Amino acid sequence: HAGRAPGGPSAKGGANGQAANASAAAAAPAAPALRAAGGPEGGRKGAREAREPVSIRRRLPLASINRQTVDGKHLDPVSKEQAPLLAKYGGLHLIVWGLIGLATVSMLLLGAFMLCGRSQTRSLYMLMQDSREEVTKGLRVDFRDGNGSEKSFCFESQPLGIVFTKQAPIRVERFEFNSYAKDRGVQLGWALLRVGQEEVTGRHSLPDVERMLRSHVKTLAFWPLRVDFDTGNGAIKAFYFVKQPLGVEITRQAPFRIALFKPDSYAKTCGVELGWVIVRIGDAVVNQRTSFGVLSAYFESGLSHLPQEPKGLRMDFSDPGTGKERVYYFQRRPLGLVLTRYKPIRVQGFEFNSYAKERGVQAGWTITRIGDQAVPSGLSFEQVDRRILENSATLAVWPLRMDFDTGRGVRTFYFEKQPLGMELLNKLPIKVDTFKPDSYAKACGVQLGWVITRVGDHEVTRETKFEQVIECLVEGVCELPPADAQQVPGRQGGVQRGPRSSFC
Repeated sequence: HAGRAPGGPSAKGGANGQAANASAAAAAPAAPALRAAGGPEGGRKGAREAREPVSIRRRLPLASINRQTVDGKHLDPVSKEQAPLLAKYGGLHLIVWGLIGLATVSMLLLGAFMLCGRSQTRSLYMLMQDSREEVTKGLRVDFRDGNGSEKSFCFESQPLGIVFTKQAPIRVERFEFNSYAKDRGVQLGWALLRVGQEEVTGRHSLPDVERMLRSHVKTLAFWPLRVDFDTGNGAIKAFYFVKQPLGVEITRQAPFRIALFKPDSYAKTCGVELGWVIVRIGDAVVNQRTSFGVLSAYFESGLSHLPQEPKGLRMDFSDPGTGKERVYYFQRRPLGLVLTRYKPIRVQGFEFNSYAKERGVQAGWTITRIGDQAVPSGLSFEQVDRRILENSATLAVWPLRMDFDTGRGVRTFYFEKQPLGMELLNKLPIKVDTFKPDSYAKACGVQLGWVITRVGDHEVTRETKFEQVIECLVEGVCELPPADAQQVPGRQGGVQRGPRSSFC
């Protein structure tokens, strides 16, 4: 033991001893440099140190350097074969100690968490509970399928579009057009178990279930109407309409195309274009076998529950047939409503070219609000009529629609000014005979010889009397603002009738 260097290999021999001697021999050429720097004594001292066996432990880490100084002494590096091995062992030691430290910190944090009290434990439980018990934005409705398994749904839109059986147990009998529940995966025959937190038992009748559903879904968003169009270049575009009316007219024969945009068309603002072909509406496919009546029913059913765009004058109506409140917005005037003289004031009918009728208002509805003011049931006809006129005075004028048979099809125009500046023959069919100078109708694109087929909301056929057409022209044109600001609008200035022709 006395012959070994401290912590080093034996000086007599062996593999370790041979490696040390080899290292010392490799360092021998450096001795002259040491003697030159420190003199004879320094050279002899450096030579002795170079011959002494040095512990490998003192050389860590020496993987990528040629010389190291420890305590003022120059040490020879380890061999190139030993350096990577030593560096590897050093890296493993660091990783092991790092993992031990991380585990220690984790245990300390867990202990602190366990000592914080019951509130933290309760929070942990809430994170681990069943996902069905989480708070959702929509309405949870549970069903039992034919196999006895429970099915839970979270509905975020209304109406659900389900028709239930009248007898208990309440089951899904069928689906309405464009049913939201059907789109979500509800199936026929499933039994209704729960609506929100309320259980549906055998004691609940169908009216009870319907009231239960109405009270829960009234705060949900409305299920939009999907309409797919063939754009003509091989692409199909799908639109989800969330407002109504769309403000479009469709051809009466398949394929059903967009033939016309009405003023303030919602579909046009959404990006729909003329000539596009309807290939799907809601959950129904539209093809050559679909009739115009069926397509119209699809649109009416799919749009009836949607709100209108909140632009213009708001008026609320009470629908006695369904008990629902109807909210309508009017962007044009006059509304063209005929009101009852008795209280409460209801919609008795509509005037010619009624804008309110075009928007979807129906006879029999009670007016409950005009603008930001409620309409009490005790208000008289004069008071309600005055409120409507005052609140709609700043709206744009509802234009007069006129359709013409061009001989190659039908052209539709919406005239917004008077006079139109055209002369019509006083016989059926009513044709455009001449134009006045600076004719507004001619500037809009009307041409000589075209036959009038529609005025406002009245169709002009071979059975229509000439006097009826002229009366419609008088009523429609007189409501338009004059092209000349100095001209006073009125019934006398609307249409001038002569023995052979009439000017409008």
